[in-house]
Amino acid sequence: MALRRLGVLVMAVVASLAVGAAPAFGMRSAEEDGRIAFASDRRTGEDLDIWSMRPGGGGAVNLTARSRADDFGPSWRPDGRKLAFMSNRATAANPEEDFEIFLMNAGGSGVRQLTANRFDDEFPSWSPDGDRLVFQRDFDPVAGEVDYDLFTMKADGANQRNLTRSPGIDDQDADWSPDGGRIAFATDRDENLEIYTMRADGSRQVNRTRHPGFDLQPDWQAAR
Repeated sequence: MALRRLGVLVMAVVASLAVGAAPAFGMRSAEEDGRIAFASDRRTGEDLDIWSMRPGGGGAVNLTARSRADDFGPSWRPDGRKLAFMSNRATAANPEEDFEIFLMNAGGSGVRQLTANRFDDEFPSWSPDGDRLVFQRDFDPVAGEVDYDLFTMKADGANQRNLTRSPGIDDQDADWSPDGGRIAFATDRDENLEIYTMRADGSRQVNRTRHPGFDLQPDWQAAR
C-alpha cells in the first residue's frame, strides 16, 4: 500500500481520538482479565506491529516481530485463542502488498492469510460465537478514493459475502450485536456519516441516527 494511503488511515485514527471516539486500531482484551492487543511502531519507529500486554501494562510481547510490513487492526476471537488482523505484508498470495486479513494464535504463531485479492481488506471484527468475521473492503485503494463495502466470511476465510453492495459509498466501522443477529456500521450513503444497522445477512439496512452531524464508529454494548 502507498504511504499516502496508510497516512490517511493513521490520520483518521488521530482525528477520532481528538473527538473522544474509540481508536480505529482498537484495543481489545481476550477476556476480562486477559491480555490487551494493540498496534505500535515502537520496534522500528516506522512499520506497525501487533503487540499484546497484561491489563496493567506489563509483559508486552511483539506478536508480529518477523514482519516488516504494517500489521494492525487486531481483534480477539471471543475465546481469546486467536487474533484476526490486517497486514500489507508480501506473500505468495499477496505480491502487490495490499492490506489483507490474517489470523494468528494468541501468542503470534500459526499466521494464516484469510483474504487474497487486489483490493484492501481492513479492520476485521469477530462475531460473538467466533464463527465469522466482518470486515471492510476498499474497492479503490490505488486512486485513493474511498469505496468501502462490508463483507462477512467464515473464520477460515471461506464464504466471503458482500453485505452492502454500495458502489461509490463508504460503509465502514462494523460491529456485531451481542446475539450475532445484526451488525451496526457507519455509512455516508445519506451524504453525511450515519449509523445504520442491518441483519447479519445484509438485509434490512436501516438508518438509526438521521442527524446532520457525522456519526461513526458504533460499538455495540455486550449483553449483561
